[in-house]
Amino acid sequence: MAAAMVGQAFLSASVQTLIDRITSSEFRDFLANRKLNVSLLDEMKTTLLMLNAVLNDAEEKQITDPAVKQWLDELKDVVLDAEDLLDKINTDSLRCKIEQDSADKNVVPNKVMSFLSSSFSQLYWGMNSKLEAITRRLNNFAKQKDILGLKSVSLKIHKTTTTSFVNESVVVGREDDKEKLLNMLLSEEDARQKMELEADHYVNELLSRSLIQVHEHYSEETLIMHDLINDLAKVVSGNLTHLRYLDISETGLKDMPMQISKMQNLQSLTCFFVGRHQDGLRVSELKKIPHLQGKLSVLNLQNVVDSMDAVKADLKSRQQIEELELEWGSDTQDSQLTRDVLDKLQPSTNLRGLNIKCNGGTSFPNWVGDSSLSYITYLCISDSNYCFSLPPFGQLLSLKSLSISGMKSMQTIGQEFYCSNVGSSSFHPFPSLEYLKFHDMPNWEEWLPIEGEGENLPFPRLRTLSLQCLPRMILRGNFLTGLGISDIPSLMCFPNNSLPTSLTSLQIENCEKLEFLPQEVWLNYTSLETLFILNSCHSLASFPLGCFPQLKSLFIRDCPNLEFFTQVEESALTLESFYISECKSLKSMSQVQSNSLLALTDLTLGSLPNLESLPQGGFPCNLRSITIGGDDIINKLLNQRLLPASLEDLTVHDLSYLKGLQYLTSLKELGIEDCSNLESLPEDELPSSLLALGILWCPKLEER
Repeated sequence: MAAAMVGQAFLSASVQTLIDRITSSEFRDFLANRKLNVSLLDEMKTTLLMLNAVLNDAEEKQITDPAVKQWLDELKDVVLDAEDLLDKINTDSLRCKIEQDSADKNVVPNKVMSFLSSSFSQLYWGMNSKLEAITRRLNNFAKQKDILGLKSVSLKIHKTTTTSFVNESVVVGREDDKEKLLNMLLSEEDARQKMELEADHYVNELLSRSLIQVHEHYSEETLIMHDLINDLAKVVSGNLTHLRYLDISETGLKDMPMQISKMQNLQSLTCFFVGRHQDGLRVSELKKIPHLQGKLSVLNLQNVVDSMDAVKADLKSRQQIEELELEWGSDTQDSQLTRDVLDKLQPSTNLRGLNIKCNGGTSFPNWVGDSSLSYITYLCISDSNYCFSLPPFGQLLSLKSLSISGMKSMQTIGQEFYCSNVGSSSFHPFPSLEYLKFHDMPNWEEWLPIEGEGENLPFPRLRTLSLQCLPRMILRGNFLTGLGISDIPSLMCFPNNSLPTSLTSLQIENCEKLEFLPQEVWLNYTSLETLFILNSCHSLASFPLGCFPQLKSLFIRDCPNLEFFTQVEESALTLESFYISECKSLKSMSQVQSNSLLALTDLTLGSLPNLESLPQGGFPCNLRSITIGGDDIINKLLNQRLLPASLEDLTVHDLSYLKGLQYLTSLKELGIEDCSNLESLPEDELPSSLLALGILWCPKLEER
């Protein structure tokens, strides 16, 4: 729990740091002067604010939902990449200041300054593309938050009376000030004595790394180290026998230092890397660390050559280990040995979470899925490429979240999935399951329903399903709120031509042959708020906007035969965000009334080469942000003044000329992107309200 709180605080602090830097006027001015796209910063800031609002909810849900945990882990990577890029830009900003000051004082020769300026110009061109890539990645995370059901939650202040983990922590990251870092590292005299490291040499080692994050706690019982790739053995000396918490999850280690087995007081060890033969620790060495608790990851299990080593590890007696990750780093040549090792790594019945990766066996041992694991709430199986069947996960009474991926040999999911004794008429398989995901199972063909399903219908509490296969028994229930269907090119229709009417979010991706439900059926979906269609439903020719009573967000891309948007009824639509792009056949939106779109605030129309008519009356006055492309449609909107004068944010692309902006008297931000033939801007027509102008990939315009 404490480690999770540290992780949450780190991510939240990183996001807030990014937001603060993006809003810095000095930083923005520097970007604008170097032809970097300032509008991307605004888009990034908006996305970061959206993500920051759901971080608390995500941190709570990741405990039982592996999809949310994966979302958070991947988000951390993107945030770190964003920090790296902005740090690089900031560093260059400071460097430019220094060099300019030197040039003013004739310290640096003019030829050198000319060379540096040329180098920076090329560098900034690359930074623009990196800035756009990171912004696009962050936007993808923002779209996924709705599918995962993440909500905005106010910040909770956690207080604890325990002193066993953290009293106070110091985080050091990317610190350029050696003296400041030295003071932080040496803030505790006892810690300095314990580690027996010559401080100045150690700081120099730390500063030589590209990423440094060291936490030292006044309790002197905790050490969290990231990216100290090869130096753990130096830091973890035999004198740290009182160390109780050691986090080495992101150090890049592949072998454990031999000193680890001497730390008999360790209660938390995030990772244990099984060594190769005599080069590192065997898995049996875990027996020498008897007080482990919380989460434990045992990695590189392919290095186990004798299954009796797994017996000696004695995980079954470790009642305080609540989360267990078992991972084989590569395919093993001996599938029977792999199964035996997994069998003998059986955990205690007190386990709450289990993650098995790259199991090279053809089946799972009996303990995986045994009903004795009555406390387990989340379970993830991935990349078990040679397994043909699944354990009876349906008899895990407390299981709330189940994720299965990368089982490339599986063709059929049958009765064994539900329970070991299917004949029991009183048993309901998966009684607590809320989230179920199947992914990357290319040979999966059939999902058999449970026999006698009338009385013991499985999945009574299922909320979210992501499948490459749609069983009737699941879609019959009305508990499901989120459904994602992706990468099923052969899927032609929904079972029984219907979906659960309880859905609030539906995502359909890469299902080209799938038939869209008839418009009269959609009227029954009174809870659906988010609909996402990507490269799917290729037969869809007309989209009935008025058939979705509560739809707030609509995303449609790559529907090649979509020609019209229609409005079935004249009542006001609830649509707030509307994205339509890469629909080459779209001709008309004229059947949609402008006065029915009063809730619409964000609109994107992109790559619609055959669009001839827009909603009658133009767009509503509440529209605040629009992204649109193409000479014909943009200049038609501007010349006929079909955009509301209250518009604040306009992004245009694929233009050769631009006129008629002056009536947009509330416009604050204008972005111009990917306009290879645009040579000039109507400077006398730019609204006086304009605060930010961003230009990206417009070579002729940038020459001016």
